[in-house]
Amino acid sequence: MATVWTLLMLWCFASVAGVSHGVELRGAGSSFVYNLVNDVLFQFEYTHPGTGVTYVSTGSGRGKCRIMDPSTCDAGDTVEPKELDFAASDSFLSEADSQSFPDLKMYPMVAGAVVPVHNLPELEGQAEALKMSVSVLARIYRCNVTHWDDPAIKALNRPIENRLPHLPIQIAARADSSGTTEIFKRALAQRDATFQENIGTSSTGGEEGWPCSQGNENYNFRQRTDGVASFVLATPYSLGYMAFGDADKLGLEMVSLVTPCGVAVKPSQTSIAEALSATPLPEELRIEEGAGVGISEDDAGLISG
Repeated sequence: MATVWTLLMLWCFASVAGVSHGVELRGAGSSFVYNLVNDVLFQFEYTHPGTGVTYVSTGSGRGKCRIMDPSTCDAGDTVEPKELDFAASDSFLSEADSQSFPDLKMYPMVAGAVVPVHNLPELEGQAEALKMSVSVLARIYRCNVTHWDDPAIKALNRPIENRLPHLPIQIAARADSSGTTEIFKRALAQRDATFQENIGTSSTGGEEGWPCSQGNENYNFRQRTDGVASFVLATPYSLGYMAFGDADKLGLEMVSLVTPCGVAVKPSQTSIAEALSATPLPEELRIEEGAGVGISEDDAGLISG
């Protein structure tokens, strides 16, 4: 239990300069942080009567788009409000966007973990957890590993290999532009050069962001974290990715990730805290996603951002 595989991120709270006397502050963006933000805002409004603050879950990409220039957002982005005072995102503004919108300031708000989750009925009630490596996950999401009993998966799951069915993996991914997706892609790309070349590391969702999904009936797209979570919960033989907190709250089965040292560990609150301590925040508020280290000197294996 010395290491754990997890993806970490810092949220960006981008505030437009000059907003100082507004009675109603409006925010939108990351679905990952939605529950936490609204809990905090409830406390804020209680201690600051007369000031109303709203936050809408739209996905990181739409949150960043709205706070930069809502007129450029995609036509499907119809949820109000369009004009924002702050936005939350799992990933940073690009250098180009920071230069184009110098009035936007980013502040780290909270760290969390992105984890792979599955719905494999054959493993219900089994003490042995499903194991995968990051490279196997990358091959699944680039459509190279397609069935649950693929030799690459069986090789990591010898005690339960006979329970792995010859059935297609129902892949779940985000349809919307998502910082969670960007961090997940960055981690997979680090361990799989073909994934880096064919899929890349953008936050783009849907067929554009996952090119091998085109014409693939086993690739399924859903809006926001709650959409992916609902799909995995309701769909046997599915595999998805989401925030650790959401997976834990919903009771979804998380995949144990096999580290380069051969240790398989599930994500946990302890691993997240250890990853944060192992990846100090630079002064310029930049942490490269997927560049973390292991919990201990003996077992380096964390993928953090």
